[in-house]
Amino acid sequence: PPDAHPPPPDAHPPPPDAHPPPTDAHPHSPDAHPPPDPYKSKHFTLINGEAGVFDLEEYGMTISFQSDCLPPNIKECVISISADMTTDIPLPSGSLLTSGVYNITTMPHIDQLNQPVEICMEHCANDIANLCFVVAKDNDQQKFEYMEGGTFEIDAKTGRKIGRIRVSSFSI
Repeated sequence: PPDAHPPPPDAHPPPPDAHPPPTDAHPHSPDAHPPPDPYKSKHFTLINGEAGVFDLEEYGMTISFQSDCLPPNIKECVISISADMTTDIPLPSGSLLTSGVYNITTMPHIDQLNQPVEICMEHCANDIANLCFVVAKDNDQQKFEYMEGGTFEIDAKTGRKIGRIRVSSFSI
């Protein structure tokens, strides 16, 4: 006979629009934060005239901003950040991901910030000599281009591996 036991009361099928979890998690160093839930976005409201730091500990990321970073005609905007933990991101030959890939958007969309924001993110590279940041080209998550600037360091006291870059716009 068919299984006569009903499912446990807390067992719910996934919603119809749910994606299966990734089968191959992004490589993180053992001392890095565990990967965030790739289907959750974090949202922060940035208010014109207020400076601050968004601390996304579970992403190993912070975003710091000055009080005058928004254009004067924008009173506030929502910054949304989500992690892309898939491993099928095409990179230039010889390249290797050393951190998570993050989608950062603003609502309303802002083409250019008045002042750059600083993004700090953890990485897992032991050799930092050839690291660089990349950005999705023309909002196409399958094409990336190298970004100018940015620094990478390994803290001598804590061993924490950090990359920093200042940006005046978000690509996606």
